[in-house]
Amino acid sequence: MERQLANWFNTDRLVERGAIWDVAWLDSGRLAAVHDDCLLEIHDLENGSVVCFSGEGYGARILRSSPPIVQIGPPASALGEAMRSRLQVLRDGRLAEFGVFEGVYTFVSSRDGRILGRRDRHPAGVGQADVLIDIGTGQARFADLGHYDCFNHHIGIDGAPDLYLLQGTPPTSHKKKRLCRVRPDGTVEDLWPLLPADGSHASHAMECISCYVEDDAGRGIVVAGRHYHPDPRQGHHGFIYRKAIERPGREIWRHATAAAASAVVHVAPIGLVVAALLDGTILVLDAAAGTVVAKASAAVDGVATVIYAMDASDASLAVGTFDGCIAVIALDELSADGGILELA
Repeated sequence: MERQLANWFNTDRLVERGAIWDVAWLDSGRLAAVHDDCLLEIHDLENGSVVCFSGEGYGARILRSSPPIVQIGPPASALGEAMRSRLQVLRDGRLAEFGVFEGVYTFVSSRDGRILGRRDRHPAGVGQADVLIDIGTGQARFADLGHYDCFNHHIGIDGAPDLYLLQGTPPTSHKKKRLCRVRPDGTVEDLWPLLPADGSHASHAMECISCYVEDDAGRGIVVAGRHYHPDPRQGHHGFIYRKAIERPGREIWRHATAAAASAVVHVAPIGLVVAALLDGTILVLDAAAGTVVAKASAAVDGVATVIYAMDASDASLAVGTFDGCIAVIALDELSADGGILELA
């Protein structure tokens, strides 16, 4: 296959580059990223240096906690074995073990120093419940917060003042999902239904990703996802909306999209919400009004790409793509040439 590809592209050498799973600003001059070839790498944008941390496994996600915590994915040799989820903390320029949990977990953090781990109900692993972790003490306590699988219940709200999750109705279900907030004592507060329950297939939300927003329009959540359809060839219609957190979850704005989103961020200093869609589109919205500021297809050196991860700092947007590229975009100078946003 490698020889055939080399002949096809008329090149003597192929370079295999994995996806950038996450990017995160550590400060205004340093950008962290994770991918299959390292646990974590830190790019100094002023002098061009790169610090790379290696070890068993790979970096899968960077929590926007203080200090930053990295979720470590298992090495390829561990696939098929009993799965464990590992967290490492970045402190004083070093990565150190923070916690190991039996089972497959997806983690998010909150500004008040908590981490929520949702246990995937996958056959691999022996974990029995979800986990709440105090970052300051490292103490973990377990609770069953309802069924979780990554296609149905992932919401990905990280770095917000509180912890959020999706629950079905009842919590053991994947249908009639509701956005919920996890109080510090571990109890769950119901906020609003993710989509109106009209009895149609389209009222079933899948592949969601969200972010917390706070501005002159109040405190809210931007939710992007995809409407379910029993025919996968037809199930490409997505949505993105903003609702107020305070009950009853008043809708501020809403748009239909052509695909689900891989990442959504709030660029608070300039009042924008940026969404990266899985069809390669990057959508820039006014956070308060919801009006479309820009819409373009992402590309690197003229070749279409898909953005997997984003993080915002001031007016700069860092992105990581599915073909292993990292770019920084100045959003106040955002422009698209013929509908193409050239990341290079």
